[in-house]
Amino acid sequence: MNARNEKLSAWHRLTTVVSIKGHLDDSALTLFNRMGLTMLTSSKLRLLDEAGEMLEDNIARSLRKPTCQNHG
Repeated sequence: MNARNEKLSAWHRLTTVVSIKGHLDDSALTLFNRMGLTMLTSSKLRLLDEAGEMLEDNIARSLRKPTCQNHG
């Protein structure tokens, strides 16, 4: 049951992100949440914050990687 809930949560996150990317307004997001398709509107900001943190971490990791240089 726990695995199913994690997959369902991932589905809700995915559909919410797609909705945000598509500039869906909060009233439509609320309607989709009532239908069980997206996360709560109040969760939108938390989701965006998490995505921003992940992006920052990936950028920082990329900048720390040494570059490969070929010496012919």
